[in-house]
Formats: sequence, structure tokens, C-alpha cells
Amino acid sequence: MHSDSEFCHNCGIRLNGPFCAACGQKALPLNVTFHDFFHDFTHEMLHVDGRIFQSIRHLLLSPGLLTREYLQGHRARWISPIRVYLISSLIFFSLAAFVPLQTASNSGKQSGWSFSLGGPHLGVTGNDDPDADEAAKQMGFENAAALNAAVNHALISWVPRVMFLLLPFFAWLLAVAYRRVDRNYLHHLILALHVHAAFFTAAALATVATLVSRPLGGLVWAAVILYTITYVILAFRGVYGRVRRSFVRPAFVLFTYWIVIIMVIAAIVVPVVVVPLLERLKNESL
Repeated sequence: MHSDSEFCHNCGIRLNGPFCAACGQKALPLNVTFHDFFHDFTHEMLHVDGRIFQSIRHLLLSPGLLTREYLQGHRARWISPIRVYLISSLIFFSLAAFVPLQTASNSGKQSGWSFSLGGPHLGVTGNDDPDADEAAKQMGFENAAALNAAVNHALISWVPRVMFLLLPFFAWLLAVAYRRVDRNYLHHLILALHVHAAFFTAAALATVATLVSRPLGGLVWAAVILYTITYVILAFRGVYGRVRRSFVRPAFVLFTYWIVIIMVIAAIVVPVVVVPLLERLKNESL
């Protein structure tokens, strides 16, 4: 398609190509036919999708490549770091919301306190524990299933927000660990976005496996954990180069970050459990 004018319809600057050099608007005629509209629509959609799939593929299979490309100014062929993070995290947490709670097939009771976000279970698990419902009642819940539902709802609601807020902290850990290599904090933040995006994408695959079969999901999650550790080491080396204590620095970053994540999850779960218990104790004292 070509514009029906030699000037841009948006800003009036003379056109010298398919896009306006001043405002960036595409040079399209005012009276667009259905054929022209459909052609432009399909071209834009396929172009965007191609960049997404290409970015995700290299994100997973080439640790550190997207960060290096971004820092070197090669950005046109890839989607932005924040966009790849948002896409991957949205897919993962959307899938995690559909992972069902474990229940006993016959009695209908909760088979354990399996607090999860589609991944490895947090808390105490068991098979047809006769004390599970009674323990949950002592804590102020109707039964163990209600306790699980409350905790999982809190995790699904808050963990995506908290993980986004923890990104600057992860970047700060990188800045501390590699302060002699790169003192630009934003460079570390770009790598943090890509590392998290790679984990969420791999975790989404493990969540799909969990939806198909919990034993299969457990195996895939174990592979995801190993993949993440390997990915971090390779990504750090690819971005920062071969530096002294190349294994100590990723270990410091991952260990510190994992401790903080555990503390954050505890901060989310504990109020869900404690508040009903305090209300129950208050009612009993009246």
C-alpha cells in the first residue's frame, strides 16, 4: 500500500519511504480498501508473532543472548525485556491458577495441606490424613480444603505482584556481585527481567505437565530447577564474561534471592492462617 499523498496525513512532513520520518506513522491512503486493510492487518500480526516466538526461543535456548543484544543496541528483532517478562509471567500465573488441589478420591477429604503455585508443594502433605480437617478446624477453618483454598488464593493473588516488586532487588544483587564488571544498575535490571522471564516460561511448561499428571509435573519441575540453576550460570557468564569466582557469584545471588522469596511467601501465608485462628480464640474468650 502507498499513500495517496506525498505528505504525511498526520504531521504534514514530506514522505520519503513507507513511514513518516518525523512521527513514524505508516504511509497509508485515506480510502483504504478491505483488501488493503486485511493485508496490513495480517502482516502486522505475523510480524509481531514472529518476534515473540523468536525472542522466547532464544530466551530459553541461549542464556544471556537477549540481554547482550539489548545492551549492544540490537533491539529491532526482539521484543522488549519488560514485554517478554510480562508475557511469560502472565502465562505462568494464569496456568498456575488452574492447578487443582489434591483431594482424596473416596472420602472427599483433603489429602494434605499442599499449598502451591503449580509447582513444588509448600507445607505438609499426606494421604487421607484423618487429623487434617480437625487441625484446620482448630485453626478457625471449616476443613483442610478451606485452609488450602485460602492459602492458594492468597498466593495466586500476591506472588505475581511481589515477584515484580522483587525484580529491582534481584538486579541489586547482581549489581553487588558484579560491581567490578558493570556499574550501570539498569544493565543488571535488564538481565534480571530476562532471567525471570526464562524461569516463568520453563515453569509454565512444568505447570502444563502438572495439569496432565502430578507425577509427571514433579519430574518436570525438578528439571526446571536444574535448568534454572544452569541457566543463571550461563547467562551471567554470557553477559558479564568470565570473571573470578564465576560460580560463587551466581550462588550468592540465587541463595540470597531464594531466602528472600521464602520469607515473602511466609509473609503471605502466615496472616491467612493466623487471622482466623486469632478470631477463633477471640470468640471463645467472649
